[in-house]
Amino acid sequence: MTCVLSGAFWDGGVRYGAGDFVEAWSTLGALYKALGRYDEAEECCLKVCGLAPRDAAIRHVLATVYFEQARVDEAIAAVRQSLALDPNDPSAHSTLLRMLWY
Repeated sequence: MTCVLSGAFWDGGVRYGAGDFVEAWSTLGALYKALGRYDEAEECCLKVCGLAPRDAAIRHVLATVYFEQARVDEAIAAVRQSLALDPNDPSAHSTLLRMLWY
C-alpha cells in the first residue's frame, strides 16, 4: 500500500507501461492530484484528453488540477470543455460556479 501512495508502483507499473490505457492514465492522474503532484497529474490528464477526446470527466479533473495551482483561466476553460461534453454533470456545474466565484 505504501508503494501505491508514494507513486512508486504507479511510476513503474502504469505510467511507463500503460501505453494507451485510458483508465490507467486517469487513475494515475487522480492519484497524483491527491498527492499534490499537480504537474504529473496534469501530464496524465492531458494524455487521457488526447486518447479519449470525448471524456468529460478527465477534463473536470484537469480543471481542478489547474485550479489548485491558481491557474484560474485554464481551470474555467477546462471545466467548460467538460460541460460541453456532458452538460448534465452537476459536479462540473458546481465546480464552475466555485471557480467563477473565486
